[in-house]
Amino acid sequence: MAMFDGDMHRNREWMRRVGEAIYGPSWQTPLSEALGVAPRSVRYWASGERTPPDGARADLAALCRARAQTLNQIASEMEAGLKGENNHQQTKKAG
Repeated sequence: MAMFDGDMHRNREWMRRVGEAIYGPSWQTPLSEALGVAPRSVRYWASGERTPPDGARADLAALCRARAQTLNQIASEMEAGLKGENNHQQTKKAG
């Protein structure tokens, strides 16, 4: 069975959405590097010329989760820093 259930349009849509969300408009080469495949393979998959292999959908989902986890960690660190800055500013005003 192919990587995605459904037609070629859906295959291309998944690939494009994940690629653009993680890597921006020039997503095909960075995505290929993350998946450990040749850039040409990703271009074939994205164009619908070829079907991605089994397991690629799980790999894309893992990339999404890893990126989300990294971004959540950064956001938490930023928020903690803001709280620290606010506490420091309040202490300076009170003193």
